[in-house]
Amino acid sequence: MNKPLRVLQIEDSESDAALVVRLLEKAGYDVRAERVEEAGQMRAALATSAWDVVIADYHLPRFDAPAALRILHDSGRDIPFIVVSGAVGESVAVELMKAGAHDYVMKNNLPRLAPAVERELREAQTRREREQAEEALRESEERFAKAFHLSPVGNALVRLSDNTIVDVNHAQLTMIGYRREEIVGKRSGELDIFADRALLDQIARRFHEQGKVEETELPFRRKDGALGYAIVSGEVLNVGGERYALKVFNDITSRKQAEEKLTYQALHDPLTGLPNRTLFMEHLDRMFRIAQRHPESCLAVLFLDLDRFKVVNDSLGHLAGDELLTAVAARLKGVLRQSDVVARLGGDEFLIALDLLPGLHEAEEICRRILQQIRKPISLNGEDFVVTASIGVAPASPDYAGPKEMVRDADVAMYRAKEAGRDRFEVFDASMRDKLLFLLELEAGLRRAIQREEFALHYQPIQNLALGGSVGYEALLRWDHPLGLRLPGDFLQTAEDTGLMKEIDLWVLRNACRQVGRNHGASRGAYVSVNVSGSHFSDPHLPLRVQEALSESGLHPSRLVLEITETVMMENPAATARITRELRELGVGVQIDDFGTGYSSLSRLLNLPITALKIGQSFVASMRDSNGAAGIVSAVVTMAHGLGLRVVAEGIETREQFDFLRRIECDYGQGYFFSRPLPAVELFNGN
Repeated sequence: MNKPLRVLQIEDSESDAALVVRLLEKAGYDVRAERVEEAGQMRAALATSAWDVVIADYHLPRFDAPAALRILHDSGRDIPFIVVSGAVGESVAVELMKAGAHDYVMKNNLPRLAPAVERELREAQTRREREQAEEALRESEERFAKAFHLSPVGNALVRLSDNTIVDVNHAQLTMIGYRREEIVGKRSGELDIFADRALLDQIARRFHEQGKVEETELPFRRKDGALGYAIVSGEVLNVGGERYALKVFNDITSRKQAEEKLTYQALHDPLTGLPNRTLFMEHLDRMFRIAQRHPESCLAVLFLDLDRFKVVNDSLGHLAGDELLTAVAARLKGVLRQSDVVARLGGDEFLIALDLLPGLHEAEEICRRILQQIRKPISLNGEDFVVTASIGVAPASPDYAGPKEMVRDADVAMYRAKEAGRDRFEVFDASMRDKLLFLLELEAGLRRAIQREEFALHYQPIQNLALGGSVGYEALLRWDHPLGLRLPGDFLQTAEDTGLMKEIDLWVLRNACRQVGRNHGASRGAYVSVNVSGSHFSDPHLPLRVQEALSESGLHPSRLVLEITETVMMENPAATARITRELRELGVGVQIDDFGTGYSSLSRLLNLPITALKIGQSFVASMRDSNGAAGIVSAVVTMAHGLGLRVVAEGIETREQFDFLRRIECDYGQGYFFSRPLPAVELFNGN
């Protein structure tokens, strides 16, 4: 690879200049040249570019080599200056060399130019290196003095022959709290600074024997009596035949104090201030060993997980979620005894160790108090929000080899509490572990089902009770499992608990829109009703996902109805109202499923732009009993019509139910009385 060479040429002949460039290129240089013919051009070139060599003709019409040499000297640049000319004799060349030119090459001997350039470049580099070395040598003592006195860490210079302190810097004086005159000239042993005399003597021996000291922690005492810590290091310097120890003291007192804080932070949750898993397990290990010596008492581990916490984060944001977790932590500490330990594992999971209770009954009573405290409304973003928890309890047993097994089984029991309906506690028994393994296998199967699209949709027609005929279809999910068709009740709760429900919801939404749009046309005919999980309905991106599904399928928005349960809609009314309004602006219908099974009332629905209510199957089935269910259904229909809402009754199975609902002017109905849910191919081909 050619060596780069920047050449400034003082030359009035283009051909001569080009010849010089060709010769240098032939010698292996990658030449970048600029040609100037007068003094002003040369000054400009020197000011704007860096040059490796100046090659000058001796005489130009308006310029000459001596003048160019003076300009180069005035610029202060150390650049090799070579004259290439055939116009003057040897005496002129000698004068030029005396004036500062580095070489003279006759034009009739141009092959000598490249070696001359190579030599002068080497000599210029040598000059620069020598000047740098001399400058470094001149500055070394000054730099040492400045570095010594201006160093942010403590420096002390001690004469080894008599251990006398020769000099100290300001940082060292600040660190120990003494004045300069109280230190300089004294022997180290005369000062009551270093608390550990044995270690100080050991450091002194290292300086004498090894000539240096590696970083060693050394306690010291300030003049005011305060204890501090420093890292001392250094080496021996020979100055004028005398040996000195240059000691460097790095004050780590603040670091020592920070270490205690860091230790605390490493063992505690930064949000709630509760112990983390590591510290909890240390406490639990101690409590477990004590409990083994007191078999008459009960040690219990509680694994607590908040129910539907993800809804808070998705709908109100992570700051509100953090506020909720902090409030829950405070409530837990308020319920527990001083000897108990509560820790946050992360997310919405907490561990509690109940220390040496009289029996399991007392642990269960504490669980009840915890659940009662947690379900009290919490104000978030100016609104009252209700959250519940699921708790698993693992009491100590001789079967346990260690505390980790207790935590494991408390976790298993917590999952059982989730499965049993949440807002409750469950005490571990061995059968739960088998159930957990089943749930883990179910979760793995669901993940595979999502990847392989093993799901299918069945549709149950929705009838116009007054006029007859289908007005729509409810899309009902089925899992085409390798071992047989599975209904939603077999797997939806697991999907919700494991965060898979949103993906399943989107699959149902896209496929329902596509199938109904394809079989009934894009903008006319029956509507399709799709259930949406609570975690998905709180997602602010839901309206966008709905719009995408409609665009992909071509289904008109008026022919899509989303169903959400009453309980979910009332958990966060503000977020629910916002998302419902956005869906209604798209033209999509929103109806409340299983109305009457939650805790809302029709008056609370006035602020929600819903389009219909669906009366749950339990109410419809109970209408034949003399328990007032028929009166409740009739009242709901009347009040809903007063609010401009349609009413859909589900679970109609008998003529008696059908006749009653039609008589009270219920709008629509569905159930086995009309049709069982049918696969898409069977239903649409039949129509």
